[in-house]
Amino acid sequence: MSDREYRYYAIVDENFSRENPFGLVRAWGTPPSTPDEETFAPQLLWKPDNIIERIRRGSLYWDFEEITEQEAEQVRKVLTKRFKKEMKESRRNIR
Repeated sequence: MSDREYRYYAIVDENFSRENPFGLVRAWGTPPSTPDEETFAPQLLWKPDNIIERIRRGSLYWDFEEITEQEAEQVRKVLTKRFKKEMKESRRNIR
């Protein structure tokens, strides 16, 4: 288990809510340095990313909302279900 204290963020817009967001990010570290970030990926693991930083700079047009660790666990389950469904559908389309 990690000793890091994570902050969790739901990636949202008008089509993706806090409960069913586009993505899930966890970050750690404190200013003045840029926090380290990881995104929960379709491979069902955490991958290094800087999506929050890109949203702040205006490079991406989503928004983000800080959520609790318990909310993040629920979002992870929602995303896992979505990612598995998308993988199954993409395999079906290949055949």
